[in-house]
Amino acid sequence: MLIDEIIELTGEQTKKKYTKPLRRIAVWNDEHGYVVQLLTNNFKLSASTIAQLYKARWMIEILQKHQAAVENNEFHWYITQCC
Repeated sequence: MLIDEIIELTGEQTKKKYTKPLRRIAVWNDEHGYVVQLLTNNFKLSASTIAQLYKARWMIEILQKHQAAVENNEFHWYITQCC
């Protein structure tokens, strides 16, 4: 975990639209070699849990994009073969 801090939006328009504090989390992505920054309003979960949840969400989105790119039969075959 590189950063786990509480921030407030300071832009003229953004601070009007969202006035509550946010949590900024930054983690190093070893797989791709860069920093991932996350904003959340969740102050209860640990920073590592939030990072894992975001990673799982991105995996689901990637899988859905893949699903949209192939026909259903090919996708079904892909899932049964790989998982």
